[in-house]
Amino acid sequence: MENLLLSNINITTIAKRLEKKYNVAAGEGYDNWASYFWDSKNWFPKELKRIFLFFDGESLLNCFPEKNQIKELYDVISTCAANNPGIRFYVNTVDMSGIQTICLDEQWKQKEFAYMVNQEVYSCYGKVENIYIFDLEGMVRQTGAGLFYSHKMWYLASCKFSMLGEKQMAEMIKFLIGNEKKVRKKCVILDLDNTLWGGVIGEVGQNGIDLSRFKEGSRYYDFQKQFLRMKEKGILLAICSKNNLQDALEGLRHPDMVLRETDFVSIKANWEPKSGNILEIAKELNIGLDSIVFVDDNPVER
Repeated sequence: MENLLLSNINITTIAKRLEKKYNVAAGEGYDNWASYFWDSKNWFPKELKRIFLFFDGESLLNCFPEKNQIKELYDVISTCAANNPGIRFYVNTVDMSGIQTICLDEQWKQKEFAYMVNQEVYSCYGKVENIYIFDLEGMVRQTGAGLFYSHKMWYLASCKFSMLGEKQMAEMIKFLIGNEKKVRKKCVILDLDNTLWGGVIGEVGQNGIDLSRFKEGSRYYDFQKQFLRMKEKGILLAICSKNNLQDALEGLRHPDMVLRETDFVSIKANWEPKSGNILEIAKELNIGLDSIVFVDDNPVER
């Protein structure tokens, strides 16, 4: 067995979709994950390469409602992963939108709990090299909770997901297994002009660049928000731009900038070749070029 699926709900049907081609098995019994992680020996089969740990938010809330309990839980997961560096641990972000409730107080409590759990998930990802994120929350948001979940399946078989939800979960697992040969990305290097804002700041000045929270400028504003989310998840951000440094800093101080000067670990704004600047950033951060992503509107620079 190379791949083990563990969960606090029934996910055997997902494993069955994958077992023939990918040598996948689901842990036996209800709440099967606990015996692996709370056992001080953290015993796993020698041939095991990956563990996919799926937590259902509602079931997690029922068992670990307090913040200190959640922190202790993910500390145990982190320790287990650190003690087994040869195994990749995929841990999901928690989604609560499949819960049936009409009480606003309960909805707020659920959202607050999901945020707290996901902060711990991202913390594990940042601390332990062999922990990876399975973004269940993002999958549900894209598909829609009404299509992704099935209350009927929950009542019949303790399985939360619809046929479509199961299929998408299985496809994501296939993608993660096939994507492992790619090096984990640690840093995103961003251009400035016509990338983080519209226009060339050296020509139009801070007031002339296209950046706002509405209309045309909002595409740059929303684009920046995606990178701020990456930074919050532990990805480093840097700048590589053909610009005068002072002009670049003026742009970063625009009132509608989402990303600020302090969000970047390195800022290269000069007229040197970008390839050389990227090499310098890699050296400063002590990371390989294969763990860097470069974002630029100019195909020649890319």
